[in-house]
Amino acid sequence: MGIYKLSKQGYELIKKLEGIKNKAYQDSVGIWTVGIGFIQVSGVKVTAQTYLTDEQIEAEFFN
Repeated sequence: MGIYKLSKQGYELIKKLEGIKNKAYQDSVGIWTVGIGFIQVSGVKVTAQTYLTDEQIEAEFFN
């Protein structure tokens, strides 16, 4: 079994279905979250002050 890579179309579908949040918010159990469900960005825990541009969210998603 090889490594699979998500296409740009796949990413756009996930964004559409899951939604995208540029500003951090608390999820249903109180965990700070941003983007497409990220609780960390580049290994750093999301806080109330975390804000990501659409470009940063896409880059983080593919990393």
